[in-house]
Amino acid sequence: SLWNRAYEGLRDEDPQLVDRYEKLLSTELGEHGKDDSLDYIRNQIDPNPNERQSQLKAITDRGLQRADEKQITYTLFGHDFVLQDQVAQAGRLIQTMKALIGEAVKVSPEASLAWAGVFVLLPVLTNPSAAEEANRNGLSYVTSRIRYYIELEHLLWPENLAKPGLEVEFESHIINLYQHILEFQIKSVLRFYRRWLATASRDAIRYDDWEGMLSKIKEREQIIRDESHTLNTVASRNTLQDISKAAERLNGGIQSLL
Repeated sequence: SLWNRAYEGLRDEDPQLVDRYEKLLSTELGEHGKDDSLDYIRNQIDPNPNERQSQLKAITDRGLQRADEKQITYTLFGHDFVLQDQVAQAGRLIQTMKALIGEAVKVSPEASLAWAGVFVLLPVLTNPSAAEEANRNGLSYVTSRIRYYIELEHLLWPENLAKPGLEVEFESHIINLYQHILEFQIKSVLRFYRRWLATASRDAIRYDDWEGMLSKIKEREQIIRDESHTLNTVASRNTLQDISKAAERLNGGIQSLL
């Protein structure tokens, strides 16, 4: 899938980042000591895409189940997280995010590469400060557009192409967008892990330019929109535009809950 190709592209570009993310996900798969440093966690994520998909499904299923539990203390990525303050509409926020990501991952299981870690963090996002941070660094924007991103692959289907034969470069631009989404999501998950679970004294990736990363995602969205006007049928473009508008409304709804 295009998501898998983007993931492997990111691994080639930044192997340390992907390895730390996979170690973090590994804490949701097996027995690890409480508060183990990622440096001492064994990476259990399978390099085979099919096996990896099964592991990601297990992680997202666990996140779905956890989202329905009304607990005070959660064990997330091997660390205890105690709910203290919550945003006023925490329950609605959790259910909105759960439904949004869960439905999208069902349609495109490969997309769970980008959202498995966010699933685990759902309880953390009910904390007012964490929610504000998610809104500020663009996590709410990217998450609200998950269905739009998944729909982009459908633009490459033969029945949606008005000019077949030009889709190779178009496909490469979609993969490039997916790679930037994966990088953004992975860095966001690692940042929230360090800030809210591992209680690092300072954000270990604090120097990342969140605004710049989000701008790159939006720039690539625009490139694809422009190319779609040349390559795709009117019907497929209209479908994508409708989904994009729905995502904008959804982002506004999520922000109102944060």
